[in-house]
Amino acid sequence: MNFRIAGAAVAAAIALPAVAAGATSHPTIRVEGGAGTVIPQTPIPVRTAGTVAVADTTDADSITVTAASATAQAATATGWFGLSLGFDIFDFGGPSSFVTQLGAEKMPPSFSPSWRLKVDHKLTATGSDTTELGGGADVLWSFVNNFEAPELDVAVTRGNVAVGASFRAKVTSYGNAGVGKPAAGAAVRFAGTTVIADADGLATFAPTSPGPRFVTATLRGAVRSPQRLVCVHDGDNAPCSGISLPRRSGRVPAPHALIGLTSSGGAEVSIAKIAGSVGAGRDARTACRFLTATRRKFSAPRDCARRIWLPASVRNGFWTFELPGASGRLGPGQYFVLSRALAGTRREAGTVAGINLKRISIARGAAY
Repeated sequence: MNFRIAGAAVAAAIALPAVAAGATSHPTIRVEGGAGTVIPQTPIPVRTAGTVAVADTTDADSITVTAASATAQAATATGWFGLSLGFDIFDFGGPSSFVTQLGAEKMPPSFSPSWRLKVDHKLTATGSDTTELGGGADVLWSFVNNFEAPELDVAVTRGNVAVGASFRAKVTSYGNAGVGKPAAGAAVRFAGTTVIADADGLATFAPTSPGPRFVTATLRGAVRSPQRLVCVHDGDNAPCSGISLPRRSGRVPAPHALIGLTSSGGAEVSIAKIAGSVGAGRDARTACRFLTATRRKFSAPRDCARRIWLPASVRNGFWTFELPGASGRLGPGQYFVLSRALAGTRREAGTVAGINLKRISIARGAAY
């Protein structure tokens, strides 16, 4: 299996079915760059046995590593998000890789900043090639100048909350030994509001409008926290979900998978190709062509309200939706992507612009 990504050939190069072909586990991965989050916390499958070949996307380097290693997981994750992966090869009694680039951020010759690997809040004692991941592992790559910089985590007391009710967010700071302490003074953000965490790392919020909202925390000198979803509802305890589109980086033109979050149950995704401009005279009743169940074809032009919903893959509250492979590229055009959450027989009541509805513009000649 080869994880190498070569420009617009990204869809053909990522062999996800091969990853899922044997026994697999699903540790999460998160990549925090100096300029922002590169990959949000996402379960990424790794095989529990065997080896895989991983290739540098920026030069000719390649290396064979255990399939359950942090290196193999990073290769799969960057492939899913259409991001660059770079590493140098050293010989320590055998070839070993040292990750130098994830996404657009590349380690300079000074080695500062550089990419630090932590698993379950602890600095790893081995390199990423030999650090093997269990199913519940929480993996963090961060681009840091100071390898002693703590990392933040944030938890919320309630994942579903009614408008006007309050909830608390608790921010914890972890050093390299994996010992947590309250992150007093952290800036905790939720729905456009910032609260400074108290001595116990706590911040209280009372949301004023319904919809999917996210909690994040930052603190000077520390690695930012992951985002946590809070579903704000009008008293009906409705489920909700959100879309987080992969960021573009380097030569890779488009994502291979959509990544989202859901509060409970399952999730469904609808992808529409816009058949021209409604404002220029196009009848709205035939303005959309929806991706069908094969994920390789689009429907005949139809009313944009007659959506075709396709199931996403959901694990541990996160959902992913794989886009078509090389033989079923989306092609250039304008697309709208929507998501909705499911809880039993109940569905998310609506969408919130910018969270559950995303627009993708794909240029001619791109991979999708």
